[in-house]
Amino acid sequence: MKLTNFGESYEMNSPSMVINLLPVPGAEWAGKVSIVCRESGLEAELRYHQRRTFFFGFGSTPGVIKGRIFHSKSLTTIYEIDGRWNKKVTIKDVHSGEVRVLYDAVENISRLKTPVVRNPHAVAVTESAAVWGKVSGEILRRNWGGAAKLKAAVEERERGKAATRTTWEPQFFHLRPKKEGGWSCRPKLAAVPAAPITADL
Repeated sequence: MKLTNFGESYEMNSPSMVINLLPVPGAEWAGKVSIVCRESGLEAELRYHQRRTFFFGFGSTPGVIKGRIFHSKSLTTIYEIDGRWNKKVTIKDVHSGEVRVLYDAVENISRLKTPVVRNPHAVAVTESAAVWGKVSGEILRRNWGGAAKLKAAVEERERGKAATRTTWEPQFFHLRPKKEGGWSCRPKLAAVPAAPITADL
């Protein structure tokens, strides 16, 4: 991701969504996330801890996330991150000891509004809403078995497409390999055309 206004680019991955059926049905994020900003020389490591469930549905705390922000060259930690991604996440300055709220899920989610499909005919088959819509619907209905089956079907279908895909060119961005490795991504237009799905802020 490139923030042209700040002259910074970020390379990152994402956690995996895990759907559990037994002993307690549910969905959660799990895995390790790395975020690198070469311009600032800073990196972040985040670990989404998967809940461990024991007898009668009791187990560890769900939604736990831990991590740190550090200098890429010295590996010196400057901030520690701790909390629950579905509740509240704090960040601690390791030098001063100051702790502040980095993310408050309740506060942020309460302000979200349901996305609106402005133009159903303009929704591409590759839109996230189209690809994962049925999975999301089953999760909202708390049908974990159905969600797991649909998720597996989507992943299998996408793997098949990836195996036969030769080249891919983004519609709104120029994507070019960099000499030092990685990719350079720049917008083709001054402004991206109106999206068929919008969410009012």
